Amino acid sequence: MSARAALVCLLFCSQICSTATAQAGPDSSEVLLPRTFAFSTAPSVGYAFGHTTYDFRISSPIATVGEPTYLRSELEFPLDQLMIGGVIRVRSYLGEVEDWSIQLGGRVSATNPGGTMFDTDWIRVVGGYDGIFSYTESSAEGSNIIVDFEFAKRLLGRSKTTLGVVAAFRYQRIKQEVDNFAGWQVNYENPNPQRVTFEVDNTPALEYRVTYLMPQVGVRLATQMSEGFSLDARALYGLTFADDFDDHILRNKESTADGRGNAFRAVVRSEWLLNERRPGARPFVGFDAELVTLRVDGEQTQVWYADEVVQGEVIVPEGTRFTDLPHDFISTQYQIGLRFGFRF
Repeated sequence: MSARAALVCLLFCSQICSTATAQAGPDSSEVLLPRTFAFSTAPSVGYAFGHTTYDFRISSPIATVGEPTYLRSELEFPLDQLMIGGVIRVRSYLGEVEDWSIQLGGRVSATNPGGTMFDTDWIRVVGGYDGIFSYTESSAEGSNIIVDFEFAKRLLGRSKTTLGVVAAFRYQRIKQEVDNFAGWQVNYENPNPQRVTFEVDNTPALEYRVTYLMPQVGVRLATQMSEGFSLDARALYGLTFADDFDDHILRNKESTADGRGNAFRAVVRSEWLLNERRPGARPFVGFDAELVTLRVDGEQTQVWYADEVVQGEVIVPEGTRFTDLPHDFISTQYQIGLRFGFRF
């Protein structure tokens, strides 16, 4: 091979390698873009509504005529509360496009739940009554605490609209105390069952607390609608770990449960820079809306810490214990909120 041919061949191979490297490497336009960072902090106020419910069941396949073969109890706790909190966020930009962000936020209830707590009990007796035998409505006092961590990374898009991924973790703790109850019960042992209504004021009925831990991943769609207005939508799905504690004060019974399930969360956030060209700290207003649905399957343990007495008769003695009872956590939650803060 001549020297000229070898040189041409070498130049050709070099060109191919250079082209492949350019295609495999980062976008040259992004390499040239300056990377900047922005920090923002904002207190928030919002309103939460929805419910968290637990449902447990007891079955007795060996029950005989006149004995219960199935018991079910469902307790639904209201989550209608004013929430206050705050958010801090760090954003990284390539040029004018947000590349990634880290966010830490928290909210705590500022009022007691505004809704009603519902307690419904079912029973099936062999050869007898089958249906709801107890129903009560109560008022509730309590707290709701939420802490969120999120990391978002852009994958596609270098203009006003981008698509990315999100990794998130949520801690939520709900605590409620229930009293002032009213409702009805059925004497299902009577051949002709009748409802008996009742109303009791200023008497503690139960104390309840539940904790949810939610690691999640999802997708994020962000768009810059104008120079000062942005919109951010996120959909996340992942595991949920739950545990709860119920002190049924009227029955001298404590119940504990834990389990694992799944949760879905959808979030829409908007943000308006009030003076986008102002140097230094720039004020903004944000509006948030969120939906959370979750379901967790677990097992419950019930223990009577004192005799359960009805009309002077001990119906469940102290120390009675039931374990491995099927127990479901179910919750649907909505939140809307307003933020006002500064971006630096």
